[in-house]
Amino acid sequence: MQAMRLVLCVTLWLGCGPSYGENGQTEPEQRLLAHSDLPLALQTASSRAAGDHPFHWPNGKRVAVSLSFDDARDSQMDVGVPLFDRYHAKVTFYVNPPNMKNRLDAWKEAAAKGHEIGNHTMSHPCTGNYAWVGKNDLEDYTMAKMEHEMDEANAETQRLLGVQPATFAYPCGQKFIGRGTGTQSYVPLVARKFRVGRGFRDEAANNPVFCDFAQVLSPQTDGMSFEEMKKWVLTAAQNGGWLVFTGHEIGKPGYQVTDVSVLEQFLEYAGDPSHGVWLDTVYAIARYIQEQRGRIGPVLAK
Repeated sequence: MQAMRLVLCVTLWLGCGPSYGENGQTEPEQRLLAHSDLPLALQTASSRAAGDHPFHWPNGKRVAVSLSFDDARDSQMDVGVPLFDRYHAKVTFYVNPPNMKNRLDAWKEAAAKGHEIGNHTMSHPCTGNYAWVGKNDLEDYTMAKMEHEMDEANAETQRLLGVQPATFAYPCGQKFIGRGTGTQSYVPLVARKFRVGRGFRDEAANNPVFCDFAQVLSPQTDGMSFEEMKKWVLTAAQNGGWLVFTGHEIGKPGYQVTDVSVLEQFLEYAGDPSHGVWLDTVYAIARYIQEQRGRIGPVLAK
């Protein structure tokens, strides 16, 4: 019966769109969703309706959004931080410590301003199918080697910035080591060591009642337009979701670049209280969700 109700709700929503009173959206925003060309997985948003177990964001917000950026790229300091400062926005940087050393003072300043510094390993291991990976291919990793990568990155970040990372981003979004019958997931390792493990290039927002914090979903902002980012937010707001974006470079359009003009439009949009967006770091929002789960009941604190 519940499955039939869910199908009916999705069908009605796709056919008619949400009303203004129910979702707090303007008519242009409703039309934007109705004509969306996003994947069906994104449009339906989550595997469980948030209404099954009421979840409330602070201060009447309708959706939570975290902006995250990987690899400790120089443009994140040169272009990103001044922009975030202008809009009083806090974001999460997932760093490979060796990449910070050329701009160490800037990274120290970013951490002191309240931007989150997360763990992205020391050497960014990914599948050896990528030609640039070299000897850091996951197919030849062991669990002990991966654990060392995480621990060394935490220790080096602490040494360089005086910050202990509490959340993690999977390099390339890949969560395995080994090959064939010897393949293992290193998600349990991340779950033991960090509050959050963030994925990459995913196709939905996170349901705050249901999501696995060791495998938080995250779409990529590199190459997105403002209208595309806005569609993601409006869709996540349908179920009161948590949307975690991932970018790399910040600047003019190009490979692995989040367009700075798009980012500025988005920060202005998210900063307008009428849009109901809570913009904060991965750590801050995850901590809030976990606290709320504990209050709602043990059945949700999985």
